[in-house]
This record gives sequence, structure tokens and C-alpha cells, in this order.
Amino acid sequence: MTTSNYLAELTWADVADILEREHIVLLPLGSAEAHGPHAPLSTDTIITEAMIRRALPEIEKAGAFPMVLPNVNYGITEYAGAFPGTISLQPETLEAIIYDIGNSLIKYGFKRMFIVNNHFEPEHVQGIYSAAQKISEQGLPVGYLDLTRKKRAALLTAEFKSGDCHAGSYETSIVLAARPGLVKEELLQKMGPLEVSLVSKMSQGFKDFKDIGMEQAYCGFPAAASAEEGNTTLKLLSEMLTDAVSEFLKTSTADKPGAYHRF
Repeated sequence: MTTSNYLAELTWADVADILEREHIVLLPLGSAEAHGPHAPLSTDTIITEAMIRRALPEIEKAGAFPMVLPNVNYGITEYAGAFPGTISLQPETLEAIIYDIGNSLIKYGFKRMFIVNNHFEPEHVQGIYSAAQKISEQGLPVGYLDLTRKKRAALLTAEFKSGDCHAGSYETSIVLAARPGLVKEELLQKMGPLEVSLVSKMSQGFKDFKDIGMEQAYCGFPAAASAEEGNTTLKLLSEMLTDAVSEFLKTSTADKPGAYHRF
């Protein structure tokens, strides 16, 4: 019997055992992207990892063994390209990575795949949907919890719903809850609230954080962040993930592409 939910910690024999059981494969997506002067480049990855970790026991209760693939820690991050450390993939590269992962799973007979993502650059989300559709057409159903859909975003914090939430209170709070040592808390009180109408600017065709007015790669209100808010949000995110995976196990249907950049 396997003792870990994480593929990287298993042997090939463990994986063969999982294939004989009811299972679902989770693919965590993240990014290497500037998140203000206070939060780590891995913020999106940290959020994805934390919500998966908290959801695993409940997903298993839903009747399927959840196996977590190694993270894809890069995404399409052109908006933050002016800031050192940001690493961006070409859209076709992101699609190819996800597609090739799916094809490998098909080769060995895995039954279902579910993508977990917390990087919301429009082209990045579009790439996820495109790759998911191609994999599904090859015979492996792919699910995706799209947090930018209005029905989901409406359940999250006011800052998230506003769209002005890059490295603000919403994301910083989650990192404080999950990896507090990575937040430069001494900087937070020096960072006033910044409203830039991020979603509106994206809709108008702006493609660069600095052009949008995010001179330090953040918007929202980082100083309002707290581990308490982060834990509350992570509880909600893990419940949303559990519910979405449970429904996907029953129906194999996933979110449909919507207005990728509209909350």
C-alpha cells in the first residue's frame, strides 16, 4: 500500500498499485513571477501547493486516491517581465508541457487528471484550457478549477473580487499562512493600498505591470495581510477544490472557457 500522495516520493511499483485502484491525478501549476518587494517569486506555486495539501484527505474520502504530480513551476508571466527573476514560457511551450504530461499519463492507463492553478494571466489560463481540451480529446478527461469564473471568485475575498489583488492582501495572507518565513513583513507597513483597475487595464490591452502603474509589481493592500485571513482563504480554497474534484469524479465534466481576464 502506498504511503504518499506525491508521485515524486513513490516508486514505479507504488504507481502500478495506484493504477489498480480508483484514482485521480492532480497537476499543480505555478509561476516564477514578481510579487511585490515583499512576497516570493513562488507565491502562485505556494498557494497551489497549500490548497492541494489541505484538500487531499477530503478528496480521498470522496472515493479516489489523489496522486499529486511534480509542480510545473513556470507559466506565462509576460506582465511581470520588467522585474528580475520573472521567468516566462511561450504559450506553445506551456501547452506542450501540459499536453506531454497528459500523454504520459495516457500511456500508463491513468483514468482522470485535474489541473490546479493560481496564476491568472489571461494567456496562461487560455493555455490551460487549450491543453486540457487536447488531452481530453486523446481519451483522458481533464478537470480544472477556474478561480477566475464569477461563480467561484464571488466566494473569495473582496480584494480578489476587485481584481486588484496581485501580491496584495489576498495572496500575501496565504503565503503568511503557508510559508510565513518567505514574506518580508518589515516591508508591509510601508506599502500603501494601490488600486490600478488591473482587470480593466488588461481588457484595454495593457501587457506590462509598470505601464499599468504597478511600479513595484503589486496592487491591492499587502499591509492588510494576515495569517488568519490566509488560513480562512485556504480553508475555502481547499473546500472548493474538494467539491470540484468530487463532482469531476462523478461526471468527468469540467469548467468551460469563459472571460479569462474578467473576475
